[in-house]
Amino acid sequence: MDPNEIDGLLHDLRSLLHRPSPLAQRTPPPLDTRNVFRRVVEAYLADRVISVARVIQPLIDLVRTPQIEAEHALVDLATARDLFERIRDHEGIAIAVGTMGNVYAAVACYPEALECYARALALYANMNDVRGVARCTSNIGTIQVAFGEYGRALEVLAEALQLAHYADVVQNENTVDDLVTVFTLLSEAVGELERYGASLAAFQRRRLRSR
Repeated sequence: MDPNEIDGLLHDLRSLLHRPSPLAQRTPPPLDTRNVFRRVVEAYLADRVISVARVIQPLIDLVRTPQIEAEHALVDLATARDLFERIRDHEGIAIAVGTMGNVYAAVACYPEALECYARALALYANMNDVRGVARCTSNIGTIQVAFGEYGRALEVLAEALQLAHYADVVQNENTVDDLVTVFTLLSEAVGELERYGASLAAFQRRRLRSR
């Protein structure tokens, strides 16, 4: 197979894995993943570079269905990560690790998700990929919301918004979807913060009345 075609398949694989946190995205993207993953596997088996046959079906299930079987997905995403590490595809590594963070977040394993997002962010920063940094920063903001750290979440999401805007205006990246996602998360964080404040005030009033 032509090396350029393999590069194209790897690009498709990275694109399929590169999704926002499931905390922000409720439905899977309409992608023809089955064909792409099959072609990636066939290319690597044919060229005897590395066998990724056991990666294909679980990853198809991961990106096509909202219900994630976390244990299997994480095993296969780790295999995809190892594939990218073996061929020294740093963008692929970052995307695979970030997607592992998405899986952890989906099953409320927030410390593990945060660790994955932080590692992916560092990889994107080393590549000077502002959009990747923005997405990871946004995902970290969702974890701060999950932790109930609403003030910190607002700071992190505001930073993600600035980064996404920079990538859109300065680097000519189409970050409209990213910006919409961050705005949505910001509004959710503000809402949670307001509800927390109202609940705290009500609790304090009840405590004063009980004295």
